[in-house]
Amino acid sequence: FLHPLRKLSCCISYSEIISVKGSAEETIDLFPNPTSGIFEIRTSLNQFAKVKIMNSTGTVLKEIECVNQKINISNFPKGLYIVSLETDNTVSVKKILKE
Repeated sequence: FLHPLRKLSCCISYSEIISVKGSAEETIDLFPNPTSGIFEIRTSLNQFAKVKIMNSTGTVLKEIECVNQKINISNFPKGLYIVSLETDNTVSVKKILKE
């Protein structure tokens, strides 16, 4: 039981990578992050990727297939989005912030 006058302190850390399944040798970058609307996806292995952009509830807003390409989300409202990238060997989930 906590006394009502006792202060709690905590630390919240932010990670751009939510999860990765598959090869740890592949790196995936989203930049700029945060973005004003156009961001680029780069993979270290230059593989074809299936990309899904979802809102915070998991609704898929955009789905494309690409290799190291710029993606335009300028018509999306400001907020945090989840970007899922699936290649032959890897499934990565990252976050991008639209300002």
